[in-house]
Amino acid sequence: MIKSLQSLRGLFAVGIFTNHCFNFLDSDFMLWCGDCGVAFFFILSGFVLSLGYSSRVLSPAFNYRVYAVRRLIRFMPLHLCILCICTLAAVHTLTAIDYLHCIPVLLLLQSWSPNPDVFLCGNAPSWALSDLLFFAAVFPLVIHLRSRYPKLFYIFIGVVLIAYPLYLSAVSEGRMLYCVYILPAARLIDFLLGMLLADGYTVLKDCCLSSVKVNILQIVAFAVLALAVAAYGHVSPVLDLASLWWVPVMLIIVVFALTDGRGILGRLLKLRPLVVLGDFSFTFYLIHFPLCRFLLHIFAPEYPSQTWIVLFYLCSLAVTLALSWVVWRYLECPASDALLRRFAPKNPKPFVNDTPEST
Repeated sequence: MIKSLQSLRGLFAVGIFTNHCFNFLDSDFMLWCGDCGVAFFFILSGFVLSLGYSSRVLSPAFNYRVYAVRRLIRFMPLHLCILCICTLAAVHTLTAIDYLHCIPVLLLLQSWSPNPDVFLCGNAPSWALSDLLFFAAVFPLVIHLRSRYPKLFYIFIGVVLIAYPLYLSAVSEGRMLYCVYILPAARLIDFLLGMLLADGYTVLKDCCLSSVKVNILQIVAFAVLALAVAAYGHVSPVLDLASLWWVPVMLIIVVFALTDGRGILGRLLKLRPLVVLGDFSFTFYLIHFPLCRFLLHIFAPEYPSQTWIVLFYLCSLAVTLALSWVVWRYLECPASDALLRRFAPKNPKPFVNDTPEST
């Protein structure tokens, strides 16, 4: 495990929480965190899967059924649990149409519907799981294509990146959120960029970097991210949703993967509390939205002051972090382990022996 990336996973999850929390409070503060955080997780997914499973997918011992079961066990139990809680909480207001909208959400297919009443149904942030599940499903196919036709594979990605601006120009304003931000086929580019980044990391990982160069690279990576943050809201909204973050996110991932545990920032990211935050970041991501809405419903005054908004944010963050850790430690991990033993037991095959990664 690359501890720096695990810590960054937790920090970007907190960024998404911050975006949603202040959005509930009708504030645009830290609005960029949501779009940037989603790009980070999609690109990191391609990076981690490519590093961890490329050779296993090409192995004769690869078992797609076991692979698929592991991905479903990673996503489904907690997703279904929170969806049930959200449904029960709103049961008195739901119509028959709302229950129909829940069907694709139940199956993690909601991101294939352009209807916001579908892809934001139930626990709204779960739309990202629909995209991640799609990425995982096509990953073995992409690996085999890259192995058999490497030149054609990289040419294809180049063509896709060149054609992407044309795609953006054809997207209407009313469809922008879905076609650029939600649609799994469009966000597959983020995942493929993560795979390309893994190839670059594999080439560069044995390079020797001095302490000075390590610190410079880490500062540059965050400086590029800061430039993207400064540009956010001043460029076309269609860029804000995804492509604005590709370069800074890729730079942060590869720099901190190469300098894991080194440099001032690398040593900070190696601190145990941050690594643990990354460990339960998936739980935190799924829980934060309904929990924050619930806390707001219970405690929000009619005319909140700035002081109350800050205190609410800090308190809701603390509550969400604490509950997420408890759920991860005492419910999610034991349940996942039990399901893996039942439906994907360990055996001598290399792929099956591996434990699920944290994407």
